[in-house]
Amino acid sequence: MATEIEIPCSKVLLPTPAELANTFTEVINIANLLAISGYQAEADKIMDILDTIEDALGNFPISVTNPLFPTIDVPEVEWERRINAIVEEFHLFIPVKILEIIATIIPIEFEIEVLGLKIDILKLFEDSAYRAELKVQVAEKLEDLDALIPENLRSYSEDCTLDCPEFKAEAIWDYIMSQLTGGALKLIWDAAGALIDKFKEIWDALGLPDLPALLTLDIDQVITELIADLEQQLKDAPADAKAEIEGQIVDKLKELEIFGYSIIDILGGEANQYFESPEREMERLVKRAANFAEEFPKFLIMEWLEKVKAFLDAIGLGAILDWATLDFCDFLKLIGMPSQISLDGDFAIAGLVTAASGTSLNTEGSNVGDEFKSAENTSTAVTYKFTTEASKTEYGPTGGSGRVFLDGTELTTGFTHNASSITLNTQPAVGVILLVIQ
Repeated sequence: MATEIEIPCSKVLLPTPAELANTFTEVINIANLLAISGYQAEADKIMDILDTIEDALGNFPISVTNPLFPTIDVPEVEWERRINAIVEEFHLFIPVKILEIIATIIPIEFEIEVLGLKIDILKLFEDSAYRAELKVQVAEKLEDLDALIPENLRSYSEDCTLDCPEFKAEAIWDYIMSQLTGGALKLIWDAAGALIDKFKEIWDALGLPDLPALLTLDIDQVITELIADLEQQLKDAPADAKAEIEGQIVDKLKELEIFGYSIIDILGGEANQYFESPEREMERLVKRAANFAEEFPKFLIMEWLEKVKAFLDAIGLGAILDWATLDFCDFLKLIGMPSQISLDGDFAIAGLVTAASGTSLNTEGSNVGDEFKSAENTSTAVTYKFTTEASKTEYGPTGGSGRVFLDGTELTTGFTHNASSITLNTQPAVGVILLVIQ
C-alpha cells in the first residue's frame, strides 16, 4: 500500500517557506535512510518522483538553474532553494500581472535596474531565452556582482566552510529577485497614483482611502547593527572557535523582528534539516529577513486594491482584483505543484491540501499594527456602470441622479436624469464606460 504525503499550501498573501520545504526535506530524508539501509532501488524511485514534480513545475521557479548546483549534489539544499525561490517569485509574479493590466490604460516601464543589470520583469516570466541570457550575464560577472550585494547577504564567504560558484550565484539571484519585488511594488504604487490623477474626478466622487505609505527598511543596516560585534569576533577567531561564534550569531539573528514579525514567524517555523551547517542557518535567516522586508509592502498594496474595487471597476480595471486576491495556494496550483507524493511511485495531482490554520503568517492578526494597514473604505457612494453601445443613448437602471462620467471625463451637460435611467443627448463612442456616481 502506498504511503502518501500531502503537499501543503497556505491560502495567504504572505506565505512562509518552512512548511513546504520541510515536506520535501522529509521525503528526501526517507530516500536517504533507504539508501543507507541498502534499499537503493527504492531510494532512487523516490528521487525519481521528485524529478517528476520538478518537471511538473515547468518554468517555475524561474530564478534557479537546472541542475541547481552542477558541481554538488545535496537534494535537501536544492529543494529548500527551489521552494524559497517559488515563494519569492509569487511576490513578483502577482505585481507583474497587475502591471500588465494597468499598462492597458497608462504606459508602464517594466525595466528595473539591479546590480547594474537592467531587467524587464515582464520578459523575465514570459521569455525563456531572455531568462537564459540573464543567467549567462550573472555567471560571467559572478565575482563583480557578488561584491556588489550587501555583505550580510553573501553566501559562504572566506569565513565559511562551503564555497562554490553556485552558492554565490544563488545569493546573487536571491538579491536580484528581492529587489525586483520591491521595484515592482514601487511601480504599482506609482501607477496607482497616476491612475488617481488621470481619473481624479471619479476618485474624488467615490471618496476612497488614500494610497498606503510604502514602508521601507534598510535590513542590511539592521542586521549589521545586530551582529556587528559577533561578526568581527568571527573574523578574528581561530578556526576551532568559529563554530561556537557562528552559533551565537544564529541565536542573535533569531531575535530579529521585521514590521512586528519574528524571523521564525517569517520562516514559518524551524526548518527540518538533515544536512546542516551554521553558515547555512545564518544564510537562511538573513536572506528570509531581507526578502520579507521587500515583500511586506505587497500585503499593504493588495489590501488597498481590494478597498478601492469601486474605482478599479469604474475605470475598467476590475480584473486587477483577480490577481490581487490570488493567494499562495492558488499560485501553487497555477504553476503545477502536485497535491501528493505517493512513495510507491504513483503521482497524484488531485488538488493541493490547504495548510492548517496558523502555519503561515496571519496578516489579519494583532501583530500587524494599525500603522501598517490602509484606512477602511468608508465610501457610501453608489456607482452605476455601463458600456456604451451603438444606437443607444439611454442607460439604466440608475438611481435617478448623481455625477456622470463618460470615458473618465465628468459631464456637466449633455445628459438628462430620468426616474431610473440616464439619457445622453448625443450618441457616444461605442465601447466606452459610462458612470453614474451618487
